[in-house]
Amino acid sequence: PGLLAGRAVGRSNLALASRLMPDFQGTLVGRGMARWASRD
Repeated sequence: PGLLAGRAVGRSNLALASRLMPDFQGTLVGRGMARWASRD
């Protein structure tokens, strides 16, 4: 449950950051965060 919640939070943060900074997903941090959030 904790891991699922953590991943949900990660997705929310990624979505928020993507709205605030359009080029965020192009950064190294953005890619790492996206990879972490979509991990199974």
